[in-house]
Amino acid sequence: HDRFLTVNDMVHLVAQYRPDPQGAPGAHENYNQTAYLLLPGVVEKVAGQEFSHYVKQHILEPSGMENTHFVTDMPGYKERIGAAHLDNLFAFMLGEGNMVSTAEDLFKFDRALAQEKILGAGIQELAYTPMILASGEKGRYGFGGGLVDDKPGNRVFQHLGQGVESHVIFSRYIDADDVLIVVHDRSVEYAVPVYKAIRNIWKKRPFELPQPRVEHRLSTNLINKYVGDYGDNGFMHITTEGGKLFIQPDGNPGKMEIVPSSDTTFYFRDQAVDWQIYLNEQGEVIGFGPLGQKEFMMKRFRQQN
Repeated sequence: HDRFLTVNDMVHLVAQYRPDPQGAPGAHENYNQTAYLLLPGVVEKVAGQEFSHYVKQHILEPSGMENTHFVTDMPGYKERIGAAHLDNLFAFMLGEGNMVSTAEDLFKFDRALAQEKILGAGIQELAYTPMILASGEKGRYGFGGGLVDDKPGNRVFQHLGQGVESHVIFSRYIDADDVLIVVHDRSVEYAVPVYKAIRNIWKKRPFELPQPRVEHRLSTNLINKYVGDYGDNGFMHITTEGGKLFIQPDGNPGKMEIVPSSDTTFYFRDQAVDWQIYLNEQGEVIGFGPLGQKEFMMKRFRQQN
């Protein structure tokens, strides 16, 4: 945790530790941020040039995107990042973000795609086509996004991007050759409901504005019950201070408040994802993880005596 990672570092880590595969190739699909971290390395091998130069030459310049930049190119970026720690190890890696843009520039990108300035029509259609899994079931993801509506004549390809300073929802209405781009620079927590309201206004449908999220008060007994170590080797710690709960992983100098929305559900401020404390039938804490996804929880770590 004491230095910033590169693509080669990640490849060497996988080669060294050989983590178990999640399944056979094509068995199932998951959104995989690590794959986007590795992608620039593939591009550099094939194109024979730095990834940032390739993107500028083949995407930004043909699209006329003059207000889109890699954050690593911005003045003072290295000084703002400071020393390496668990939360910023990928700060100088490109591929899964690390760019800033505007809604206008993203619209130029969409027009460049539609006019085949970046990709040919056949390749672009392939990007909109989810893979067929080994079971014969059709997946959801294409290249760089998901097909959220696959009805012929009404296909919608969408990607949600969360950055350091903004949240973007990019929806391409393929068959109508239309696009809705919402850049939300104030709060990730309300980005999706704000997007839905804007979309419904755009479509001349009834809409609802997002309401403030509930802040539930936990009893002292529950707070003390939830405090502890979670995950492999207990690397994730839930602590308490001033009647509030915080979560902090090993190697991270900072901690984040987890705000209760009920006795067992939580959220992080400025995030849209809901979390849950999982209990067994005896009411004992067995883990902490995404709401309703027990299979992905970090199990409560209990030190062996």
